[in-house]
Amino acid sequence: MLQERKSLLDFLRKRNHEECKRISMETRQQLKLKGKQDELQRQYRKNQH
Repeated sequence: MLQERKSLLDFLRKRNHEECKRISMETRQQLKLKGKQDELQRQYRKNQH
C-alpha cells in the first residue's frame, strides 16, 4: 500500500516535471516569436519615415 502510494507520487512528480518543461519551452518559443514581431514592427515604422 505504502509502496504504491510512493510510486504514484513519483509518477505524478515526473509527469508534472515533463509538463513544466513543455510549457516553459512553449513560452520561450512564444516570447521569441513576439520579439521577432516587435523587431519587424520597429523596422517597419523606421522605414515609414
